Amino acid sequence: MMGFISDPFYLYAIKDEMIDNLFVNREDELSIAKGILGMKFGDTIEICLIVGGIGVGKSSLLHRIVKIANDMGYNAEFFDSPDSFYSGIEKSRKKKTVSLIDDVGKASDDEAREFYNHTEKHMSEHGGILFFSDTYHRHKKTLESRNFTVSQSISLPRGMNKEKLSYFLRERMKRCLAPGEKFDFPFEDESLNIAATRSGGNLRNFLNYAKNGWMVAAGSEKTTVGMEEMKAGMIIIDRALLGICDIIDFKILWHSTTGIINKTYLAHKCEIDTKTLDSRIDDKLAELITQKRSGKDVVVTSIYRYIDGGQEILENVMEGLGVHKADVTGGRD
Repeated sequence: MMGFISDPFYLYAIKDEMIDNLFVNREDELSIAKGILGMKFGDTIEICLIVGGIGVGKSSLLHRIVKIANDMGYNAEFFDSPDSFYSGIEKSRKKKTVSLIDDVGKASDDEAREFYNHTEKHMSEHGGILFFSDTYHRHKKTLESRNFTVSQSISLPRGMNKEKLSYFLRERMKRCLAPGEKFDFPFEDESLNIAATRSGGNLRNFLNYAKNGWMVAAGSEKTTVGMEEMKAGMIIIDRALLGICDIIDFKILWHSTTGIINKTYLAHKCEIDTKTLDSRIDDKLAELITQKRSGKDVVVTSIYRYIDGGQEILENVMEGLGVHKADVTGGRD
């Protein structure tokens, strides 16, 4: 298979030295950042929120803005947490500073409100431009505090479609290709479909599934990543992810994979009450189960039902974890 000078499947925040190879697109989001940086008024105070879920590229976007800010003549200071920002700003204050703070989303709601208040006070006293990343999921009181503090927002998509995810992967592979190597995109369309579906449109998860499908193909000395290679890679990942599940969780997953099922009937099939079912879905199965109202009923569907061959994948995951199909189905298919 093709050789690369750097890892096109890299799953973490893209830092400055990796930007050219791994940072793809985001032109709409960057145009907002460039507009803020281009104002350069003497009394500028701008606090910009980069908001999105886990693995959608918030940290990478902040690192890209660092490079843009420095190229525009600013002194860009990157802080990997609110705590490092608190300690760092006490040391010195240079002119034309742009502060970029990552991982505010990891702070509790109380800690986040403290950060918003501290940020607003600091910027009122010193001026300048500040970008920070945060999560969508905050309590109402915390969101009110954040909205009062922030002057501009850049919202990253909660999920991308298969075409967009495939574009990111293709461009990364092109840019990371070793000199002299001929580029031939190795992923078959059907393998990308199941990776996009299983990842829920999340870029980091998609890249992880693509990477494992790639490694399975490479280990088998194949030049393309087809359905079987992607399924095998998916099983490897999901076996680790579902290792925390118990027999009840697997019963919920299995019955909601074999068909669209009413919540009350699903609880009956799993020999639990609906309250227990709700707590399971809200906890360990939150990323694996969808619920939709149908008339007076709520129907429950597993993510594996949307994947071609999903029931087979789930069965293989269970077998790898020592969970027997008969224990989950009651001996019935």
